[in-house]
Amino acid sequence: MHLKRRRNSASQGIPAQSPSSTAHPKRLFKRPKGTARQRAAVFPYHESDMTELVEYIHTHEEAFRNRNRLASLYSDFREQQQTNPEGYLANLNAWKKALEHAARAGVLPGSGTTRNLLIIDTGNELSRALQHKDFGLPTCLRDVFQDAIKKGSFVPAQDWMTSTQPIYQKSWFKLPKVSVGGLLSSAWEMGKSSLLGPSTQLPAGPFVVVANVEAAAETILKQYRDQPHTSFADRIFSKPAFLERFGKVLNQEKPITARDLDVLLVHLVRDRQALAVERNTVKFKADTEDHPSPVTQEDAAMAELHDAVNKVQARVALLQENVSKTELAAKEAVQLKQLARAKICLRSKKLAQSSLDHYTNLGMQLEESYMKLQQAADNVGMLDAMKAGAEAMALLNKKVGGAEGVQQVMDSVNEEMATTEEITNIINESATPIDESEIDDEFAELEKAEKEKQEKEEAAKTAELLAELPDTKKLREEQDLETAEISSQLSNITVSTPEKEEREERVAMPA
Repeated sequence: MHLKRRRNSASQGIPAQSPSSTAHPKRLFKRPKGTARQRAAVFPYHESDMTELVEYIHTHEEAFRNRNRLASLYSDFREQQQTNPEGYLANLNAWKKALEHAARAGVLPGSGTTRNLLIIDTGNELSRALQHKDFGLPTCLRDVFQDAIKKGSFVPAQDWMTSTQPIYQKSWFKLPKVSVGGLLSSAWEMGKSSLLGPSTQLPAGPFVVVANVEAAAETILKQYRDQPHTSFADRIFSKPAFLERFGKVLNQEKPITARDLDVLLVHLVRDRQALAVERNTVKFKADTEDHPSPVTQEDAAMAELHDAVNKVQARVALLQENVSKTELAAKEAVQLKQLARAKICLRSKKLAQSSLDHYTNLGMQLEESYMKLQQAADNVGMLDAMKAGAEAMALLNKKVGGAEGVQQVMDSVNEEMATTEEITNIINESATPIDESEIDDEFAELEKAEKEKQEKEEAAKTAELLAELPDTKKLREEQDLETAEISSQLSNITVSTPEKEEREERVAMPA
């Protein structure tokens, strides 16, 4: 009867619980009866009832926003592999993308309070985090992981950390060796799934999310290339300094964890060949190198010294803050007439000031040592460059035969030039001589032709001027006639002055 009830629940589209979940029913959920659509109609969900992971997926993933599609994603859609292959693959890809994005956002459950961005830990915590109020656990989540593992999207962390071959080689993803026990176990799982319904038991993890690792690596390399490098020390980091410098390349609020860092460094070393790692030291590849040079003892010492300088500087900042606080507290106590408290604050200030002076001097010494070590490393780099340049010049000088070889070549060139000039003179002497008188006669003819041409042009200009003369003469005669006429008219006009008129009036008056 128990077997029959589980079979009926599977036929109704309700995912059956795994044997491990039946042993502890209170740890999971109590699924309401009915199909997914019936449960959705009776029990409408609210975002406040969702887990953090489900709420993130519902908010950021387009495929999970439609309620009908959400019911399909949580249901047993394995039968679509035969009836609707495209829909089956679409559901698998939707779940895979949602898990990748959720891991990058730091909302997947991890070990304790740690949220990894590059690693997915499978287990009951992940199943409970994906539990929906209305649709329960995702029924085909195991198939999603199996498909992602098969395609190389999710890689077991153990294989990722131990493999020496780059993941981009075709030989990376191989089918695991199956023993007789494995075959029997697979057959049992298949039979149990067909009889009891699909199992929610997830593959044993953890798994590395390859897409997130590649995105983080690409961002780190871009930031490193964009940053100006003026010293050899700019290429060297300790692991804590590397994590502090590049920890927020994927998420500004949640940096990558120490586990994520180990996975990421393996990818940068093995697959990208962008840096070298030795214990606690990370060294980027130089621009002139085809492969990153191994980490040396000097590199490790430089990274440790840089960390020591940073720690001392952080300690100095805390001590400065403590000195300021105790000084303010002492002043406040004096104002309140609390002499005992004021003396205690002053003692604390003296102790903090003494420690501050000590760490300040220590920090100056460490910083000076780091600068000297950095200068020595830069000197080594410059000497190596000068040595390489000297070797290149020696090779080129050897190709030309040195100074003696160049002198021989120049002597040969001068000799051949003299021979060429001698041959040219001989050829010129053997040619027919030129008659200079003929050249003079031809030159005289050219001068004569040019002179005749100029005379013709001057004659034509003179003829044009003469043709214009009659018209000019006639115009001048007309102007003279007009001038004479105006003069005669002016001579006939009599102008009388006022004095003459007054004299004439006085004579006409009677005595």
